[in-house]
Amino acid sequence: MKTALILLAVPLLMTLPGFSTASMAADPVLLPVTRNINPASCPQIIKQNGIYYLFSHSGDTTSTITLEGKRANIWMRTSTDLKNWSGDWNVFGTNTKATDRKVLGRLPQPAWWTKAGYSFCYIWAPSINYYNGEYHLYYALAPDWKNPVTKKTPSAIGLATAPTLDPMSPKYQWTDQGLILDGEGTIDPNVVWEDERKPYLLFGSQIPIYERPLDFSTGKLAAVQPNPAPAMAYRKGVIEAPVILKHGNWYYLFYAFGAYMDTNYGEWVGRSVSFNGPYLDRDGVDLNKSGGTRFISSQLLGGINYLAPAHGSVFTDTDGTVYWVGQYYKDSAHTGGRHLWISTIEFDQDGWPRCALTPPYPQTKKDAGGSKMQAPSTTQSQPFQPMEIEGQNK
Repeated sequence: MKTALILLAVPLLMTLPGFSTASMAADPVLLPVTRNINPASCPQIIKQNGIYYLFSHSGDTTSTITLEGKRANIWMRTSTDLKNWSGDWNVFGTNTKATDRKVLGRLPQPAWWTKAGYSFCYIWAPSINYYNGEYHLYYALAPDWKNPVTKKTPSAIGLATAPTLDPMSPKYQWTDQGLILDGEGTIDPNVVWEDERKPYLLFGSQIPIYERPLDFSTGKLAAVQPNPAPAMAYRKGVIEAPVILKHGNWYYLFYAFGAYMDTNYGEWVGRSVSFNGPYLDRDGVDLNKSGGTRFISSQLLGGINYLAPAHGSVFTDTDGTVYWVGQYYKDSAHTGGRHLWISTIEFDQDGWPRCALTPPYPQTKKDAGGSKMQAPSTTQSQPFQPMEIEGQNK
């Protein structure tokens, strides 16, 4: 089967996470998400045929995977406006009810999970991407470190693919593509792009943030890998959930940091004119040397407590609007688990990103807003993102 690869021009280019050519605007907007989306852990959004698809995982309150339940699974929901969400489709689970579209496309637990000792691990951190004719869902398998049986099991990143995300389509079916990578800290995957055929896997938790090149045709690790893998960012403590956004001439690297689920758990950012870095914060400190400018912090906004609102993702819509898609707790008791919040991302006069939960930047002499890292040009670049129109395969 020959695949017709279409490199979409802006703005259709901008329909996957991580790419932006949006112009500078004034104030970020917090979207009124009308449905209480919960659980909404590690959320990420992609768009297909005018429909937004939200992927998240369902929490980690049980040490045994229950694929039919609301714990330890990847969930998919849909919306036409990013505000009103519906549906509750599981990616993993039995699919024996052949007449029920809600379960028909599910992926039964892959055999390699049991063989490799992952049957009692959590399913975390979905990363959804569309390239080479299929939707690629990367996910993490993380051990229960409190369980003496599983705590020595290494973390892992797996891959599942589907030709469509529409659960009503007869083509809707998730297929296991096996293990991508395993080892200490190999969770929180995100796929980022250097150019139209160079995808990279960005990952890491409580280890340095790493990138590894992927094979465009298989979605797995490329045959040739750098040795050692380059580190993109590092801070002592819980640094995790890396995301890269391309906007204008800059690449922005976001990461979550702080005591997980505590009020100081937030997002930090640095930027670079090169995809491979180095990434520096507003003060010119390398992210590999504990650098980072605060992007998101816990806040009381509109009468709602947004506590520990980190571990999110970026999504750029077809009109160029950039969004931060995040999770938060409503109180210190974590009542109701992690909830969904979405904000537009705008850029200040120095080109640094802001969302609705961005605290004020320090106004100091050191805070030169980019004087230590000047972009090579004021003309916005046209980043490439491979994408195909569904139905164009021949």
